[in-house]
Amino acid sequence: MTKRTIFADAEQAEVLDFDAISLNAREGDENLIGDAIGYPSHWAKFAVSIQSPTVARVSQGRYYVFDKAYDLDAVEDIDLTSYLPIGSTDSRYIAIIARGVTETINAMRMVEVDAETGETVQQSLPKTERRRAFFSIQAAVPAVTPVKPTITPGDCVVCFLLVSPEGITAIEASNTHRVKTLYEVDGRLTILEGLMEVLFQSVATIRTDLANLQAEIGLIPIPRPEIIAQLQRDAARTRRILSLPEDTRAYFYDPGLVTDQWDLTHSAWNARVREGVRFPFAAQTDQQLTLTNPALTTILVQDNVVSTRWQEVNRLIVDGAGATKNISQQVHTVRTGTKRTVSRSAIEFGPTIAICENVGEWSQIGSARIGETFQVNGETFENLGLVTDPGANLDLSVIQTWNPGVTNQDIVNWNQNPASAGHQSFAARQVNTRNWTETYWDYKTETFGVNGSVYAQTFLASQPMVLTSIDLKFSRVGTDGVVHLALCETDATGQPWFERILATVSKPRNEITVGWNKFVIEPRFLTSGRRYAWFTVTTGNHELATVVGAKYSQGSLFWSTDGAWAQGSVDEDFCFRLNAARFDSTRTVVEFTPVALTGGMSQFQLIYGNWTPPGCSIVWEWSPTGDVAWYPVATLAENPLSSLPTLIRFRATMIGTTDLSPAIILGSGSRITAQRHGLSMAAVSKQCNFGFSTTEIVVETVVDNFDAARHTVTNKVMVGPTVVSATASTTEADITRPGRYKVVSTFTVSSTNNARLRVEMTTNSALHIPFVQDTSMFAI
Repeated sequence: MTKRTIFADAEQAEVLDFDAISLNAREGDENLIGDAIGYPSHWAKFAVSIQSPTVARVSQGRYYVFDKAYDLDAVEDIDLTSYLPIGSTDSRYIAIIARGVTETINAMRMVEVDAETGETVQQSLPKTERRRAFFSIQAAVPAVTPVKPTITPGDCVVCFLLVSPEGITAIEASNTHRVKTLYEVDGRLTILEGLMEVLFQSVATIRTDLANLQAEIGLIPIPRPEIIAQLQRDAARTRRILSLPEDTRAYFYDPGLVTDQWDLTHSAWNARVREGVRFPFAAQTDQQLTLTNPALTTILVQDNVVSTRWQEVNRLIVDGAGATKNISQQVHTVRTGTKRTVSRSAIEFGPTIAICENVGEWSQIGSARIGETFQVNGETFENLGLVTDPGANLDLSVIQTWNPGVTNQDIVNWNQNPASAGHQSFAARQVNTRNWTETYWDYKTETFGVNGSVYAQTFLASQPMVLTSIDLKFSRVGTDGVVHLALCETDATGQPWFERILATVSKPRNEITVGWNKFVIEPRFLTSGRRYAWFTVTTGNHELATVVGAKYSQGSLFWSTDGAWAQGSVDEDFCFRLNAARFDSTRTVVEFTPVALTGGMSQFQLIYGNWTPPGCSIVWEWSPTGDVAWYPVATLAENPLSSLPTLIRFRATMIGTTDLSPAIILGSGSRITAQRHGLSMAAVSKQCNFGFSTTEIVVETVVDNFDAARHTVTNKVMVGPTVVSATASTTEADITRPGRYKVVSTFTVSSTNNARLRVEMTTNSALHIPFVQDTSMFAI
């Protein structure tokens, strides 16, 4: 209090003098609160408790607004009945908000009404002015997972109440709006002062260490920027391999294997991503692989399976005296089977090149047997042997880029020199072949439902065979009921596998007789050493003959109940016969419908389902328009595609034995395509967010099959819609791989925190096509 009211002994006090006493006291309080405390909208001493399930009680306390204090003299009960949620699973948050009001309280007093007589009258007069705290409610929306209500800035929240249909379940004080006492502040400050003292000491130590480190660094050579770029490139490649989560990075790297880093919808996009970023096709055609003459007498087509003509022979017979088993006596179940399909192969035909044996990732060419195909980085190359003929027509452009004077004779002489061991030149034609090592796969399946009693018999394929039918011996035939038979694989426990069905067939009741009944299936190749099974599904009252005494110990009889397999007697098997193909010839030639492309083609691709047993092969040949000769897909002769033929015929030579032969699966999944490349390409990446602003960007692009006399490659970046050209570019040959170059470009751009990479290439021939092996972008 900075003011006081003074009275003299004989003074006659007036009303204003008494008012000044209280006004001076209030002014002193306001000065102290506003100057020393000054909280804008905070509470002190309030305590909220649960009086009853629907009533919250707030104890005495104060509400401060800058220099004013509002007091709550007595506890206040708040009824929350109307705020309880209706839904049985709902809850809601309620905020108790403190507010202040100034109010005047009247009191009855005797007032003199006649000065002469002194008469008084009792009247209600303003007696007390007080600042009182009160509370308002702000409720959130009821929900199964409730959220707190949004508080208007400037409001003072005392607490949050969580209520359910049963009442108050939780109280959460709002310390954000609580007035902290001077004692609390002093305690926290004491802790901070102690921490600051430790921090000052640490900073002094760090300064000393930095000074020493600076002196040491001055003696260490700083790595060249090229080394840092290499580290960034390796880090980017590692990030792709490990599939680290996407985040802002100051670098971009892509090996061009998949499209996830490229913007195929960009208006400037004109490229393909297929094991590298490649030139688009100017024209292409796609047609189903079909036979020119399906009636050819040397082949047999059954269920779209094309193979050498065959006769059926018994490969396995299980028969003898025994009992019978009703194959519909188990509980009928509904099962969903998954039918696997024959896996496919893909062959792409490309240009002829001469390469050096010890280059990077092609190092295994030299040790490969002549004529053997092998795999390198997902591609296969047919090794055509050492270059021994100086008259061979070889494309030496990739070698001449680093040795301009080399000739075919030079390569022959070098290969004959003993010093060339481990460093010899081979001629190879790229044959991009993709094979699935398993005969059957799950990438394209068919599903079907079966309803009935399920019985099965497993067996071991001790020798490879092409299975054509299964004979079952019926001892009794019911009055009705179709019999469904399926050939399937077995799982690791030797049980039939519903998810690995290879073939299915159904035989109606009127085609079933007592005795042996043949179930003709799609021809299927069975690998030796594997265990397979057949199972029947029927609702008819049929019985199959069984043989006892462990006549066939390599398999087991099973039945299925509620989807679970149960093994039958250990010495009982069904009577059955496996029939396989015996082929009429060991070599068969099949011609297919030609493929045509207006304007000519520079490459073609075959995609077809097939199986090729060990010791067997399928050799593809082709013949262009106007040529009577047939060329194998891999050959050392001059590339006939150099004339861009408009039509090509195809034929396949299937080589096998009388017991085994390859087969080609026709249908919509077997295709032949022909393409002609365009003469330019442009690939645009998705936007790369750097995480910081930069004005300098570096792009590195590795191109393969590049010939500077035929091709151009240009790195660019895009900042927004603006295409930025490089301020400087360098091209560096890869000494380990002729024909592979690295193009490094530096860009100066307006300050940006993101950019796109753009690679453009051109060629002067549809037969000489470079491609981007990988590319990187770094923000400097």
